[in-house]
Amino acid sequence: MSTVVDALAPLPDVIEPRWWTGTPALPPESFIIDGSEYGMRNEDLRPESDLAQRMNELFDSTGLVYLTNTRLSDLQTMRAFAKLVVTDEMRYQGGTNPRDDLEANVYEVGAPLQA
Repeated sequence: MSTVVDALAPLPDVIEPRWWTGTPALPPESFIIDGSEYGMRNEDLRPESDLAQRMNELFDSTGLVYLTNTRLSDLQTMRAFAKLVVTDEMRYQGGTNPRDDLEANVYEVGAPLQA
């Protein structure tokens, strides 16, 4: 006979979210890179640059990279740095509403105002 406890048990092969506990799940130094330590210039966009190598090293070990203090202000340059790690992109095809590109990789949601 199953119980309420059985019904609340994690399902096999299902990733369940973990909510913020007040303590980072990973040590910040395992995924954060301080951009002020790098030039954040065009030279840093080369796959063999020190920054690209460090980004890929962290991503390979944790699945996460967070660049801080980059002084970047335009989305195209930010995207170019992100593509140092995530090289393959897929076309967004979700939802039933037509979506307009506001910027490359930024979409308006197409939801009615009351939503």
